Amino acid sequence: MTNLAKEYIENGYVIVPNLIPDERILNLLNCLENLKKRNCLYYSQSEHNWRFIKSDLDKNNLIESSFENFTNLIWAKGLSKVGKQILQSKEINEILKKLSGEDKFCMWQNMLFDKSTGTLDHLDTYYLDTDPMGGLVAAWIALENIDGEGGSFHVFPGSHKESSRDWINKPHKDYVYWCKELASKYKKKEALLNKGDVLFWHPNLLHGSSNQKVEGKSRKSLTAHYYPISFLKGGGGINSDKNSKSYLKKLSSRNKSFKFLNYSIESDNKNDLLFCTKGIIKYLLKNKPRLQMDRRKY
Repeated sequence: MTNLAKEYIENGYVIVPNLIPDERILNLLNCLENLKKRNCLYYSQSEHNWRFIKSDLDKNNLIESSFENFTNLIWAKGLSKVGKQILQSKEINEILKKLSGEDKFCMWQNMLFDKSTGTLDHLDTYYLDTDPMGGLVAAWIALENIDGEGGSFHVFPGSHKESSRDWINKPHKDYVYWCKELASKYKKKEALLNKGDVLFWHPNLLHGSSNQKVEGKSRKSLTAHYYPISFLKGGGGINSDKNSKSYLKKLSSRNKSFKFLNYSIESDNKNDLLFCTKGIIKYLLKNKPRLQMDRRKY
């Protein structure tokens, strides 16, 4: 395990094989297939709006968009429960401890992929990170053997050590260009995982994913982001003084709400009913897609 931490520091990512038990994965996939038949409302991370599942099924019965915060859907109790058993599990928690040296963590945003949506090369810290920067740890969990035909996840080893912070305060279009320039400095590595393997990565690591390469091939997987509860949430280059009175006051006030309940990792989104109620309202108001990471252009 010490070698894992060294590898994480050196390369900006590490792969832990066979971390998630097959039984939990099978339960989640069964719940997902049942959900497709029920045609539930969900929030699409790909399109950034609320949608019905059946409208997003392709001819091979794969969901073309990705779920965001699927563990908070009150009308998908089975999927939500087994998702939490994976994403907030002791297995994930133990690796987070080893990689960061911290003790307790909170999950901040998760996603479920049935079909690869493709993601432009980017650093998570532009969107999500701790305050100060660098404490976030992300995870990608393979729910099946991933050989690349259904699309693949890729990383740029060592790119997390890039000293430039020129991306801070850039508009998204300029940030995308900055990431393309960064990608030209490093060698891309495709991550082909087996079912149950988990890839953990640093928030400053350049990474992305490809679209489906062979029609009908899935890329069933989960992602989640975790921050130590000794940090505040940040992103966008925020770097506060952790020892300041104002920081410590905010930290103390926030941590009083953490309960951890039956899971090893706390959830940042605690009110499932509120999350879903807002979703219904937004859907009824005919919410339009907000394609900040417009996958139709690359």
